[in-house]
Amino acid sequence: TGAKASLRLDAVLYPRRSIGVAKDAFSHLAEIGISKDGGWFVISFSGMSKAIAARMPDEFANYVLSVTVAQP
Repeated sequence: TGAKASLRLDAVLYPRRSIGVAKDAFSHLAEIGISKDGGWFVISFSGMSKAIAARMPDEFANYVLSVTVAQP
């Protein structure tokens, strides 16, 4: 089943569109779910190799940030 991780992103700072672009870009690495919890997007990762699990949330967040800056 692979490793799991999660990430919370502020919904005021990060558009849903940017998170979707990142999900598409990272979909070959993990199963990615997106939900909303109040003012936060909660991104869940599962089915990852243990080799990338520890850094996946940070890399995903960096990608979301870059998409947000490039396409505000």
